[in-house]
Amino acid sequence: MKSRVVEILQYRLKTGTGRTFHRIMQDISVPLHVEQGIDVVAYGCSRHDADSYFLLRAFENEEEMHDVLEGFMPARRGVQAREKPSLNVLR
Repeated sequence: MKSRVVEILQYRLKTGTGRTFHRIMQDISVPLHVEQGIDVVAYGCSRHDADSYFLLRAFENEEEMHDVLEGFMPARRGVQAREKPSLNVLR
């Protein structure tokens, strides 16, 4: 089995915003990740709290992770500018 670098991101959301954040992730963020060549292993609301969220990404190695995420940031900033009202869900 080949070893990979796995990154787990956890988000604490404002009360009652879990569904909105999931829509943003499902419709915008995850497709953008995939378009940029990022392997999204899993994502979703926490099982214990509808206003907690996770994103699990995998990379071949740390160098690839650094390079891919460096290229991802400009695309992400563009989405954040367009979706600013919707992204007001993070604590």
